[in-house]
Amino acid sequence: MAPSAKKRPVAAAKRKTNVLRSLHRLKITGQFSHRMFQNLPPILCVPLKNIVDDVFLLAGHIFLGFTKCGRYVLSYTREQVFDELPDYVYYLYWWKFNIHDKLKQVRQIRLFKDQEVYSDLYLTVCEWPSDPTKLIVFGFNIRSVYDLLINMVMSDENDRDIYITAVAAPPFTQCPDCRDTALLTTDDPNTCCLQHGFMLHTKFQVVYPFPTFQPAFQLKKDGVVLLNTSYSLVACAISVNTTGDKGQVLYSKSCESQERAGEVEEEPVNDSLTPSPPPHPHPGPRE
Repeated sequence: MAPSAKKRPVAAAKRKTNVLRSLHRLKITGQFSHRMFQNLPPILCVPLKNIVDDVFLLAGHIFLGFTKCGRYVLSYTREQVFDELPDYVYYLYWWKFNIHDKLKQVRQIRLFKDQEVYSDLYLTVCEWPSDPTKLIVFGFNIRSVYDLLINMVMSDENDRDIYITAVAAPPFTQCPDCRDTALLTTDDPNTCCLQHGFMLHTKFQVVYPFPTFQPAFQLKKDGVVLLNTSYSLVACAISVNTTGDKGQVLYSKSCESQERAGEVEEEPVNDSLTPSPPPHPHPGPRE
């Protein structure tokens, strides 16, 4: 008796989800053509309440997921302070992950520091394709009716504020500079050096049609973010460099002037490489 047609798709699905086939395809092509697991195995699933204390859940922590390295879990909180106008304050947290233990808080930073946020924000937390040393957070106005009234008071209703924070990821182990900095700082023993503890906060405005943020395109190059300001495209390189190291400097007038000066200086060198006519032979000794 021929097998029924209903069983064929099931067998085909099993062949597609075969782990060994997926790993073999990864070795050949360097990528998966589909998800390795259609459903996560139970052994890889950990309930959040098993690794997070209730006090943090009650405090309003919103957990975002793992970083690319898989060592940390990210979360954020929002506080609303009322004075004359509401002021929103956001915090980002790194938690060290251990499947057999509770999450341990590693770092806490305030997002969009020194910026006045008068409306609730939609946050986008991103990492660059192959740069795990830092991440970038974008905050967008979600524009509720109440927020529209506040923005009409504080700014032009045709503008929308975009808030940005770029921050270094905590190191898995302290470097020598981090240890020296921690010894000099008595307030916080977890203080890091500039490379592992820098923060950059900025803000700009966009107008209609309010361009959206596309991480796959705007964060395609490691350490560089492409910003659409509605009027122009701005490429910003973010890096910590030592003195004299150009690093991710994309453009500077000094470099351009040096290149032009180098071109002028190279002209006589090129001329000297052209073959010159042979010199007149000197008369030899008379016999």
